[in-house]
Amino acid sequence: MKYLITGGSGLIGSKITQLLLKENDQVNWLSTSKKEENGVTTYSWDLEKGSIEGGCFEGVNAIIHLAGAGVADHKWTPAYKKLLIASRIDSTRGVNDPILKA
Repeated sequence: MKYLITGGSGLIGSKITQLLLKENDQVNWLSTSKKEENGVTTYSWDLEKGSIEGGCFEGVNAIIHLAGAGVADHKWTPAYKKLLIASRIDSTRGVNDPILKA
């Protein structure tokens, strides 16, 4: 299987990546920064510009979407709760829209 993971370098994403690689699955990350890991190809994306690096969806069997503001980064004030929700909605649209347009 070939997976594309958003938020792959985070706590949960890195653990999922390790487990998938142990199963000899192919793992690619979609990230705002180029981070090269052993066995992982990273594709860049910029939500504000609406751009995703070409080829990131090629041959992908499943997308694991974990990107968004960190749930443990700040106290959950009403304003931060709005940011948590908005970051997940925006990033989901950012991944979904190019797929739907293809």
